[in-house]
Amino acid sequence: MNGLLPLLLLITSGGVVWLYQFHPSLVACEHEKSAVALPHDVSNSHDGWMSKDEAESLRNENKQFSLQLKQAKEELQSLEKSLADANSKLVNAQVELDRTREVLPLDPNDTCGAPSARQDHGSSNTVYCADSPLQMGRTKDFPECQMACAFNSSCEFYSYWSAGPRSRLCRITSSCQKLVHVEQKSEVVKVYQRIVPATSQLSYMQLMGMYDSGTNLMLATLAGNFPLCCQQARRPDISGLQVPAAPHGRCLAWATPEKHVNPLKLLGTIQGNKTKYWNPELWDFRERHRIVVVAMVRDPLSQLQSWRKAPYGMERCAKRKRCPFSGATADCASKTAWLTEPCQFFDGTDGPPGAGCSAKALPIPGIIGGAFGSLPGIWNAYTWGYVRLQEEAGYKSVFLVRFEDLVTDPVGIIQRISVAMEMTIEDAAIKVMEGVAKDHGEAKNRSTEMRSLESRTFMKAYSLPELKAACVRLNFSLAQKVGYPLQECQVFKDEAIAEAPIDEDHKRVEMEEKRSRFRSRYIRPPRTRGVLRTRPKTAGK
Repeated sequence: MNGLLPLLLLITSGGVVWLYQFHPSLVACEHEKSAVALPHDVSNSHDGWMSKDEAESLRNENKQFSLQLKQAKEELQSLEKSLADANSKLVNAQVELDRTREVLPLDPNDTCGAPSARQDHGSSNTVYCADSPLQMGRTKDFPECQMACAFNSSCEFYSYWSAGPRSRLCRITSSCQKLVHVEQKSEVVKVYQRIVPATSQLSYMQLMGMYDSGTNLMLATLAGNFPLCCQQARRPDISGLQVPAAPHGRCLAWATPEKHVNPLKLLGTIQGNKTKYWNPELWDFRERHRIVVVAMVRDPLSQLQSWRKAPYGMERCAKRKRCPFSGATADCASKTAWLTEPCQFFDGTDGPPGAGCSAKALPIPGIIGGAFGSLPGIWNAYTWGYVRLQEEAGYKSVFLVRFEDLVTDPVGIIQRISVAMEMTIEDAAIKVMEGVAKDHGEAKNRSTEMRSLESRTFMKAYSLPELKAACVRLNFSLAQKVGYPLQECQVFKDEAIAEAPIDEDHKRVEMEEKRSRFRSRYIRPPRTRGVLRTRPKTAGK
């Protein structure tokens, strides 16, 4: 007790300093009223203690900070709620957009010609436009969107395709730059850039022709002699041939349908038959009186051997060597099966012919090819379709250009086309394509092709049975109508097979194929193995 008495006396007398110095683990209750036991500066006059005023100030600061933090959290929650509402509205807008069926109208007079909207980036033939707000429109199918974007020409046109199974969107700017975004099952990206002044007038052309008929040679010849309105990025060889356009002159723009399209299907749409392939209300059909058609044809005997060499999408027809196959007949085992057997092929994945203002055509199976009675029947059907387009379709002009004439007399062909396109060109300025026009299909240059045409070397590839099989299935009158006398086939003329009408033949074969598939799927074949045994009846029963 004696040891504790001085301590208690000192506490009662207020000896706080002594207590702090000798017993730092204890804190006096009275001192808490005047100071806070938190050292903030060990070198200050309070010897590590904060005054009451300073502590009160710190408490106020902490309260303000807590209040600000609470307000920030409330604002963040409000923003998150607003974002959720915006996302909900976006989803609702997307659903509503998917229900829309028509493209937003475009101003046909919008040529992006205002000086304030254009910016020259250093190229005399390239005009870039300022951006403008995007408009969005929903289309039932891609070609409608494509035509709306492509034929209201502007300074720059881009088109993109990306994978997406649900919807197809057409995004169109109101003035200068146009962007088409189409969600498809397959992913392809193509870019088209305008390469002539925006003030140029567009002359529309539809290039047509079967595989190996000379469409690439025609494309290269056109690109070397006429200014193209747009250039496709994947064909740099065409840009090397590019002809500059005058500021107020004309340029060549491509129509939408793929160049290898079946002309009979195209004609059906023109006549008003709405099918899964096209809608008669599309621009290409409504405004066909503004379009010049150039259809390539080739000597049928030469064409058949070319298909045999490079069949492209019709490989299943031209490369048949083994039997049996679907729909095979008694001739299947012979070496003439590639000429005599019925076949069908459907293709539709290619776009416009190498360069153009329009976007890539929608890949719909069936726009190319069909069902045919034989390989020569394909030549009959396509050529007959071109003749009917010339006579019935109502295009501005339809030129049937023989591949042989384009090789031997390209100047004359270009002169005829220039008149129809209203794009004058001097004879001396016409360029002739001397090299190969494509990097596939074992293409030949002009001199080699001319020697082949003069000597008709393609005839050496035929055996006598093959020649007969081809000749008797070709339509002689049609071949003569387009300028092919078929001299080698005259000996077989009397043995020609009686054919159904050419434009109906592929429909007949297609119906037969459908019936065959139906029978194989739903009709049970007769029993061939064993017989049903029954117990013999016994007498008296």
